[in-house]
Amino acid sequence: VTVYVSDFVKSLNDYDFVIPVSKDININNVERFFPNETLIISNLDYSFLSLRKNFKILKTIIVDYDIDIIHAHTLRAGAFAALSKFFCKNSFKLVYTGHGLRYTQKIGSLSKIIFRIIEKYTNSLSDKVIFIRKLDYDIALDLNLVSKDKAVFIRTQLANKKETTKILDIRSKFDVKTKYILANAASIYDLKNPDLFIEIAKIVLKETKEITFLWFGDGDSRNNLIKKLELENLSEFVKFVGAVDSDLMPKVFNQIDGFLLTSKIETFPLVVLEAYTSNTFVISTNFVGYREIIKNGVTGVIFDMNNPFQAARNILKVTFSKSQKINLLNNASNFVNSNFGNNKMFSEQHNDLYKNILK
Repeated sequence: VTVYVSDFVKSLNDYDFVIPVSKDININNVERFFPNETLIISNLDYSFLSLRKNFKILKTIIVDYDIDIIHAHTLRAGAFAALSKFFCKNSFKLVYTGHGLRYTQKIGSLSKIIFRIIEKYTNSLSDKVIFIRKLDYDIALDLNLVSKDKAVFIRTQLANKKETTKILDIRSKFDVKTKYILANAASIYDLKNPDLFIEIAKIVLKETKEITFLWFGDGDSRNNLIKKLELENLSEFVKFVGAVDSDLMPKVFNQIDGFLLTSKIETFPLVVLEAYTSNTFVISTNFVGYREIIKNGVTGVIFDMNNPFQAARNILKVTFSKSQKINLLNNASNFVNSNFGNNKMFSEQHNDLYKNILK
């Protein structure tokens, strides 16, 4: 979400942006994404019992910085802003970007119902609701979760990355000795499915020892996963190497052969687009909505997340088939350039939306 927001904020010169940052987050890391914006330390991570206190904090921010628009990203932030607008009678305009319909990511029936109600309530109090996937836009309209006049579909676009002078040789840094490298880039937690990543790697490694699997990203379970790999004598070929600076990720993509996405749930994984632009083939789970970003057998390969053997077969097939790999890479490059390469339009759509609701 941070990358998504920074991509259009950097281009909007008609507005001053105030970005609340949690005290638990390293503000220096956030500054890299918002170099020209006002960052304020503010504890808006609310619970039911702390809502009144959080409303006061938000009210202070609104007054002190003369806020006209609150653009809330994710349902948690959107619901809080909507509640504040309703109970505190604040006069700000509310733009809400949900980054996926949260209720569709729940398992239990009761949980789905509760989150669907929260989603509808948040939409009803928002002045505009942005959907980043056509799938979510269509579902929300069909189920009357949002009114037609409020709903806006803005297709995510990939920003051009500035070249960095930093050097990163992943083969020497992470002791990679194999001919090929497959990687994933994500925080390490259950929804990103690191266990599936390892399971697929095990199956592939029974067939060949020419591939190393790298996971770029950090998380609480990283050390446990590393120990597990050591106990199973897999640490030479499967490595959870930790996070790298975001400006170094283009260098990572340029040095790997394939990108293996194992997530249970995704909304709009920008890493897939980054892989496309870096001549890196993509193999992904069949997460809900994948068709908007991956065309199976055309721009990438999709596998059933409950079938690691299918994933392994596809990895072996594409990795060792030059013609198939070239075909996927050419299609992916054309696809991303035709559909996701207009960051200027992406920024202008947000700019026009802000201006319209302030009229």
